[in-house]
Amino acid sequence: STDWLEKISQVFPDGYVLKWSRWGYDGKGVMIVPRQNGKNLSEQIRFCAQALQQGAQIYAEKLVPYTKELAVVSCASQRGDIIHYPVVTSTQQNGICKFVIGPALLSGIPERILQTVQKYSETIIKKLNYVGCMATEWFLDRDFNLLLNEIAPRVHNSGHFSIDACSVSQFENHIRAVCGIDIVQPLTQNYFGMINLIANKDGISSPPQSASDRTAGISLHWYEKKHLRPGRKMGHINIVANDESTFQNRWNAAKRIDSLWSESKS
Repeated sequence: STDWLEKISQVFPDGYVLKWSRWGYDGKGVMIVPRQNGKNLSEQIRFCAQALQQGAQIYAEKLVPYTKELAVVSCASQRGDIIHYPVVTSTQQNGICKFVIGPALLSGIPERILQTVQKYSETIIKKLNYVGCMATEWFLDRDFNLLLNEIAPRVHNSGHFSIDACSVSQFENHIRAVCGIDIVQPLTQNYFGMINLIANKDGISSPPQSASDRTAGISLHWYEKKHLRPGRKMGHINIVANDESTFQNRWNAAKRIDSLWSESKS
């Protein structure tokens, strides 16, 4: 029956998002339906049928017109100490994280918003009695309201910058926490970013040809996955710098590496 979908379009006339209750990640299991049922009914029916075939339920949320997406990785020790990595801004492509830039303060996000993100993240960790790294992702709307989009109880893609930008990575602090060792508040580079290398076709994988280049402030992290699949994260590039001009130059260089690699795989 399509009655359920028709009712949703009436409840959310400005658009909605259909989601699977499980098996959804990196753009999978999510369908954005713009204002006035911008995707036709048959597409939505197929999406729901796929979920049911996998034993997942479907739920709908109002489409949020956000201005920025923020993320933070926090880490809690067994004795209750909590540290935070810098809040970052992230940009999605086809529902997959493509770019991360930090700290978010440099993207014009007010300090009070960043403090609130960390405070809310800390509240979630305490309520769950959680130990280890946890990422939370947030929508920031036009009125500077924060809406929680995702809780990831693990080290997270939005924190991969910490491998090169921080004195202690999210991976090290996570291991410290679960092993009962003191966690460490990281020292972080002034400017940093990450670009995910995302496959756009099926095939045999290979890293960017520039992988062997040792460019200051630019580091390639290749995941050694053997096969390409559309939408699969194959690696990432970290960029760090002490000043804005240097960061922008390195960021542009890293984007060129990503672009050349993507074109070679298209």
